[in-house]
This record gives sequence, structure tokens and C-alpha cells, in this order.
Amino acid sequence: MEEGDRIMGRRYRGSRRLLVPGETAAAKRTITKEEVDGFARLTGDKNRLHKENKIALCAGYDRPLVHGMFLDSMVSALMGTSLPGDGTIYVEHDTRFIRPVYVGDTIEITVWFVSFEEQTDSYLGLFKAAGRNQYGERVLTGNSSQKLMKSLFVVEGERK
Repeated sequence: MEEGDRIMGRRYRGSRRLLVPGETAAAKRTITKEEVDGFARLTGDKNRLHKENKIALCAGYDRPLVHGMFLDSMVSALMGTSLPGDGTIYVEHDTRFIRPVYVGDTIEITVWFVSFEEQTDSYLGLFKAAGRNQYGERVLTGNSSQKLMKSLFVVEGERK
């Protein structure tokens, strides 16, 4: 690869992924019942609020909710595959769930690279995330720190 080459919208310096604060990435998906059921099986979170109308109504919701951690994993997936991408290490995160998400909702997750701190063998990147439903309503916000190994990433721009 040549300096500045783009692969699927990504820039590289040699073999390392080049990141600059201000970069964004987004992904959208419509959540299905099969995905929610699979998530419950995979995680063991079989809380009836995610499966039964009666429980959801008693809790004040129109119908069963999508797991918050399912939505959070959409953020993690975007960060692990797009921004920053392969080889990043999730160090810390916090998420605020703003409004309910239901099966059939289409959720768009956006991630922003905000800033970084240089360390000896890595960078500690600060990222923000937001999720919106098909009506443009915000359903979640989040902040995370990602460890970016210098063997895989090079970061340019203003530091924290």
C-alpha cells in the first residue's frame, strides 16, 4: 500500500491504519425478533421484558424491548470493524439508553473519533457514539476509550 491509500474508505500509512480526530463511521440495521431471541440465548439474558407483551405492558412499554446490551454491541461491532477497526482493544465505555427500542426498529449507530493520548506503545483514543431510530430520535449515547497499538495504528492531529 502507498501512503494515504484508501481501502474501503480507510486511510493507511504503510500497513498501519491512519486515524485523525473528527473521523466518523456509521452502520444501520433493522432489528429482528430472531436476532433478539438469539442474543437472549447467547448471553443467557432471558428477562421476560424482552419476550412477553404482558411484562412489557406492566413495566410501562408498548411491547417487549430490545436488550440494551444488544444495542451496545452494535456500537462495539462498528468500532471493531470500521472505526477504529481491526485490532482495537475496548478499554472502557459508558452508555446512556434514552428511549426504548423494539423489534422492527431500524437503528443507525454513528461513532466519532474525538481525541487521543499518546502512550509508549499505543494511543488511547476517546470515541463518542450515538444511536437513532427510524424517526431520527436518539435512542442511546456513549463514550468509550480504545487502545490503539502503534503496530496497527498511527494517529495524527491534536492530542487531548
